[in-house]
Amino acid sequence: MYKRQVLDDVADLRASTPTDAAKRVVPDVVDEQHKLDQLRQRLFLRVDTFVANQLSMIQQIRSRPILANPYTFIEVHESDVERAVDQLRIRLDQVLSREAMQIGHLRQQVRSLSPQSTLDRGYSVIRDLDGHVISDAAKVKKGQQLKVRLAKGELGAVAE
Repeated sequence: MYKRQVLDDVADLRASTPTDAAKRVVPDVVDEQHKLDQLRQRLFLRVDTFVANQLSMIQQIRSRPILANPYTFIEVHESDVERAVDQLRIRLDQVLSREAMQIGHLRQQVRSLSPQSTLDRGYSVIRDLDGHVISDAAKVKKGQQLKVRLAKGELGAVAE
C-alpha cells in the first residue's frame, strides 16, 4: 500500500480502478474524430483564404493598365523619343547652317587675302632672276633683269 501511495503522488493522473485507468489512457474515438474534423476545417479555411488572397493579388496585377496593354509604356516613350529626335534634327540643321555660313565667310576672307586676288586688282609681284621678291626699288641695280608676275602671266623687265 505504501508503494501505491507513492505512485499516486508522482503520477500525472489518478484512476480509481483499472477500467477507469484504461478509459483515461485510451482516447475516445468520437472525441478524436471531432478534433480531426475541426483541424480539417481550420486547414481548409486557411488554404481557402490563402488561395483567395493569391487570386485577389493576381487580379490586381492583371487589372493594371501596363499589363492590360504592355505597349502603352513603349508608346508613351516612343512619342517622347520622336520629339527629342525632331528637336535634335532641328538643332543639327541650325548648327550645320551656321557653320556653313562661317565657312563661306572664311572662304571669302581667304580669297580676298590671297596673292592672286591682289594681282587680280591690278597689282604685280616683281622678282629677280633667282626668284627673290623685290620690295625696295633702292636695292635694284640699273639694267638688272627682272620678272614681273601679273594676274595672268609673267613679263620680263629691265630696271632703269
